[in-house]
Amino acid sequence: MIRLILAPEPASFEDKVRKPGQNVLALLLGKPLPHKMSGQKPSATKKIAGKSVRKQVADFPYWTSCLDELYESYRGICAYYCYRIERTSGPGVDHVVAKSNPADPSLAYEWTNFRLACAYANTCKNQYSDVLDPVSIEDGWFCLDVVTLLVSPSKALDEITAAQVKASIERLKLNDARPVETRKHALDHFRQARVNLDFLEKDHPFLAKELRRQGITSKEQLVALPAALVNQKEPEQMPSPDQPRALSKPKRSKSK
Repeated sequence: MIRLILAPEPASFEDKVRKPGQNVLALLLGKPLPHKMSGQKPSATKKIAGKSVRKQVADFPYWTSCLDELYESYRGICAYYCYRIERTSGPGVDHVVAKSNPADPSLAYEWTNFRLACAYANTCKNQYSDVLDPVSIEDGWFCLDVVTLLVSPSKALDEITAAQVKASIERLKLNDARPVETRKHALDHFRQARVNLDFLEKDHPFLAKELRRQGITSKEQLVALPAALVNQKEPEQMPSPDQPRALSKPKRSKSK
């Protein structure tokens, strides 16, 4: 991850997200709605298996109304994986403080609590609170080995901050197959001179920053990959230790 600078709140946010959200919070608490709304007043309950149950904040996802603005504001870059998310690849709104958090439910509808995230990062982070907010970190806290493409905490960090960085790496699965494969794909293009560092800075800013930090600005400065890494299978492609191996078919005996 790299430091994220908060984008200004869009002019349309108040009417598209905050006011409808404040109405929802009042509705769920049984209070009068603070803002006028067009159409029929929403119900605070829903039917599940024939039974009436109370709705939750998640049943009113007004934050999706600002997804286009969020995408444009952050140039399509995932706040956690730091690469460009194509619009067809599931960009989504992540809540830094989970929308189910009872401490301040209004954060479910606040721009400053939203981060652009790819679907996989959003799934990994889920409602856990042990992931560092990209707004609160500094560049250089997360370091990349440009050979293995694995992420680790900077050795310059104090013990507490290093533990927080490590927890974020593990929770977001930054060193699992999918993110590593994405970084490898981008670096391969750079290694083959299909793209330059300026392109990586736009589409893979974390990778570009780490290359620059390590003094690498051209493909000639990259270390040659060991054969073991070139031919290495990604973890998700390998059978699990618990997964039974396919039984080989018995050889047919030749007829005498």
